[in-house]
Amino acid sequence: MDQIKPPSHLQCTGNVGGSWRCFIQAFELYLMAIAADSKSDKQRIAIFLTVAGQEALEIYNTFTFTDEEKDKYDSVRAKFEAYCKLKISETYERFVFRMRMKKNG
Repeated sequence: MDQIKPPSHLQCTGNVGGSWRCFIQAFELYLMAIAADSKSDKQRIAIFLTVAGQEALEIYNTFTFTDEEKDKYDSVRAKFEAYCKLKISETYERFVFRMRMKKNG
């Protein structure tokens, strides 16, 4: 059987919010494809951090967790989601806005 390729790393520069949405969707599908969605939270966190890449691991190390949150996949995902939503690039959003073209009609 062919091995399923993991999604590409989480891009932590540029349009981080958009990168996060694509990454987490691909990652959740990857977990289902390798039947890891039913594994323990610690294993899913390890898979998540491995697939997300070095930059994401460095970001993870800056997070603070309570004892209850530390080993819960949903808590780690929520922290990354909050982090990435805060990192929306205003410069990039301005660029996208200004690149709009008016169409006929």
